[in-house]
Amino acid sequence: MRLARFLLVSLLLVFCGCAANGPLFQDAPKPSDPNAVVLYAYRVGSPFVAVRMRINGEEAAKLDTSFTWFALEEGIYEFRMKVPALVDPLMSLKFEEEFVKAESPYYMRIVTSGNHISSELVTYAQAMNELTTRRYIEPTKVSFKAKMKVD
Repeated sequence: MRLARFLLVSLLLVFCGCAANGPLFQDAPKPSDPNAVVLYAYRVGSPFVAVRMRINGEEAAKLDTSFTWFALEEGIYEFRMKVPALVDPLMSLKFEEEFVKAESPYYMRIVTSGNHISSELVTYAQAMNELTTRRYIEPTKVSFKAKMKVD
C-alpha cells in the first residue's frame, strides 16, 4: 500500500511539475521582426499531463492547460505534439501548417481527450473565450524560421 501511494504521488509530481504559474492571458509583445506572424498556442483537456510541442523538429514548449506564443516568419511549419511515453507512447500528432502575414495573430487550440490529440486554428472570439483563464508558460524557444517559404 505504501509503495502504491509513493508511486502515485511520484507520478503526479512528474506530470504536474510543469504547471503554468505565469500571468493570466495578456497580449504578446510585438516581435522584433515586423514581418513576423504571432502564433498563440494553448491547450484544453486534462491538466495532469503536459503536451510537448515541437516546431520544425525543435522543442518549442510544454503545455498543460496553459498558453504560450511564438514569432514565426511567413511560411510552412511542421508541428509535432506528444505526451510522455509513460502515459501513452502512441499518443502523438504531426501536421504542417502555413502562416502568412496577417493583421491579427493566429490562435492554435490543442485538445487532449482520452488517448487522442487534435489541433485546430480558431478565431479570435473562440480563443478569447478560453484564453482569458489560462496562465502563460515560457516557451523553450520563441522565434522559428519556416521549414519552407511561401510565395
